[in-house]
Amino acid sequence: MNWVLFVVLASSSGSEKAINSTAVPMATEQLCNAAKEKLTQAYRKTQTPNYLLVTECLQAR
Repeated sequence: MNWVLFVVLASSSGSEKAINSTAVPMATEQLCNAAKEKLTQAYRKTQTPNYLLVTECLQAR
């Protein structure tokens, strides 16, 4: 796999310190960007106020 979709979900509330990160292998940059966009849209629909989602497509070496 040439690309990795790196996802970080972090709590924005002061009482919770949990951070979860996941790397998902992707075959191409186009697939990675499409998956990133779909994940971001799905997260926005949840309207979760206490969490922050960060996604980035990275080229594997």
